[in-house]
Amino acid sequence: MNDKQDILKRAYASLVSLNKNLPNDHPDNLIEESYVNIYNEQLDKLESIDIDVSDFRIPNDKVAPRLTSYNTVTKISTHSTDSYIKVGYFHTKLDALLTYFELSQGSDKPKIGFQSSE
Repeated sequence: MNDKQDILKRAYASLVSLNKNLPNDHPDNLIEESYVNIYNEQLDKLESIDIDVSDFRIPNDKVAPRLTSYNTVTKISTHSTDSYIKVGYFHTKLDALLTYFELSQGSDKPKIGFQSSE
């Protein structure tokens, strides 16, 4: 097996594992930045073998500290020291990338579009 195929397979395996092992409980509908870092590491590996994954990258502005308190009188807010991302957005990007893999690697052409029930 050549190096590019090995990198591709390892990245795909890591992404599938990440998807399967995301925590089920998401306080405030957020997950920690560490999951984004793992995801981005795999994207970097894919880019190193000339696979364009720019559509699936998570922009930096989607990862931010969460609001922990807000004083309505003074209008002062405090934020966490750790950064988070909305779980739905993260899942959307990860699912899209995994679907891209499946469509790209399939031996048969997938049927895309609406199918008649007849």
